[in-house]
Amino acid sequence: MAKNTYYKNDAEKETLKALRDAFTFDAPPPSNLNIMIAGLQKSGKTHLLCTLAGPEYGPLYLLDTEQRAQLVTEKFDKKWVHRAIVRDYTELVAGMKYVIKTVKAPAIIAIDSGTDLEKYACDKYLADVGRERMGMPITYPEMYAYIYAVIDDLKNSGFTVVWTTKVKDEYVGDKSTGKLLPRIFKDLPYRADLVIQIREQDRVPYVLHNGLHDNQGIMLSRDMSLPQMIQAAREGK
Repeated sequence: MAKNTYYKNDAEKETLKALRDAFTFDAPPPSNLNIMIAGLQKSGKTHLLCTLAGPEYGPLYLLDTEQRAQLVTEKFDKKWVHRAIVRDYTELVAGMKYVIKTVKAPAIIAIDSGTDLEKYACDKYLADVGRERMGMPITYPEMYAYIYAVIDDLKNSGFTVVWTTKVKDEYVGDKSTGKLLPRIFKDLPYRADLVIQIREQDRVPYVLHNGLHDNQGIMLSRDMSLPQMIQAAREGK
């Protein structure tokens, strides 16, 4: 009897049948937004993300990888802004899972800073496999699986997710273009619904990527809150 490619045993066959019977083309996508705020240190990223907390988007649960966000969060109402220090991949996952399990949406999970996600995942991967450093390029997808596990859990959580990120110089070949780009795991800017970057010279935010509207030329100002920026991006204004 020829081998069936779709399943290797009766258990997998029953799983596939259950998925088939539950399959639908009309399932709504997750309602949560995935937002990224990029900028240099002390450009106002954490303050901007905290302005999202409130009745519309719910309370903010900030996972602080840099252990200094309290300087900003203390300026906000403790009813709406909550902070916890996370020092490694395991603590990051524990904090994320705690919010997903115990908090009812709408609410916000913020990773401040998302720049640390790749380092955390790399350290955890190396510890798990008993190595001191990354080896052949073929091993990188194994490490990336740790990153995608976090990204996918947050994306499908039903919570609004905000990543802050540092920036880095853009290079074409070995020459700098003079532009700054988010210094974060390569796929995250493309998975974000909205990427806001704060300019170095005047600290004015601008829309780097807008998945909420076709118009990229959104006019933002320093005195706008994050909800106001989201609304402007939705309207393409």
